[in-house]
Amino acid sequence: MAEAKIFYQAIGELYASLVVTEAGTKLLDTGENQYRAIVPKKVESKYQLVQGESAYWRVYPKFQYGHLAFVIVSFSEKPKSEPGRFYIQGDLVNSDEIKIWRNEETWKVHPKNWRPRLLLISWQDAPTADGAFWQLQAQLVDGKLEVTGATGPFPHPPRIEDLAEFKYGRNKQEKEPSQQTDAQPKSQQTDAQPKSQQTDAQPKSNSGADVIINWEELIPVSGKLELTIKINSLPQVQKANAVCHFKVECDGRMVQVGLKQKQWTKLETANSTYAEWIAAISGKMGAITSDGFVLENASAQVFERKSKATTQTDVVLAEKSALPSDTEQGGVTSEETTQIKQENDLVQGELVDAAAKSTASPEEKPVPKAKSSASGGEPQPKKIGKFKVQVR
Repeated sequence: MAEAKIFYQAIGELYASLVVTEAGTKLLDTGENQYRAIVPKKVESKYQLVQGESAYWRVYPKFQYGHLAFVIVSFSEKPKSEPGRFYIQGDLVNSDEIKIWRNEETWKVHPKNWRPRLLLISWQDAPTADGAFWQLQAQLVDGKLEVTGATGPFPHPPRIEDLAEFKYGRNKQEKEPSQQTDAQPKSQQTDAQPKSQQTDAQPKSNSGADVIINWEELIPVSGKLELTIKINSLPQVQKANAVCHFKVECDGRMVQVGLKQKQWTKLETANSTYAEWIAAISGKMGAITSDGFVLENASAQVFERKSKATTQTDVVLAEKSALPSDTEQGGVTSEETTQIKQENDLVQGELVDAAAKSTASPEEKPVPKAKSSASGGEPQPKKIGKFKVQVR
């Protein structure tokens, strides 16, 4: 058998209809399953995608968020190959995984997608996974790419293994030879630090600007996303099916919230009872909309917000209430009782004077109190910060 030209590839065709959800997500509906569709901007501008009508879609398979998705290349009314059949050419790294690299002759390389991607396959009686290159034919069955034919193994075709010389185009050294002057020839640059001494583990700069994170190879852990939105005014609401719906703008994003009537009553009560209040609405992030997202399972907690002046008044009243009353002075001597009463009268007098000063007009000035002299007048009692009560 003559050896065919080998190169990295993963492409196929689907007969499906394009569906767009309320959240704006595009799906390819084959009648049996729905798969997420990724439409590049250049494809969307070139073709007029018809929603709801069945067509033959030329797609690249890709795993996204743990599910099989397809990048749309083109579509037509007539098939170019058998629908549901895919041609996959790459390195077999596991019995159920094949790695698709970028070919060396690729004329445009983007820093975010130059790395290889893994595709999950279903291959019965698969050979030993030693990273060899294979040409596979697969059929899409119930969301899986089942291998129906295989040819190989072959030597690895030329591929891009390092992005250090690539960025938004062809080889950077081939594009910028004119920038090297005679004063600094290329040989002097390589002698200072040969390229062979630069390992993949050592980035180009210490700042980390040239280091690219391959998020597709990172294995995620399970987590729980909870959101909290704070509001301090009653929004406009529309009620439907015992649920109160309203919108909240958060940093330019519109969040759609639905509260049950019992939760919404908390906001109405706070708005009519408190002068200032704040509500914390928590929930889970739901479907993505054109200008934001939906907050699911929302619940509200309302708190009264007190101003600074009100807080100071409450502190003064609390200090006043902390003074002992006549009924709390059991077992106290008559001299101590008289002293405590004088202190209570003094504190009440200071509170009255403070209130009169705050309400007095600019023209009215409070009359200062006459100071007692040493020869006449009753001496004023001293302020006592702390006192002890002895119970007998």
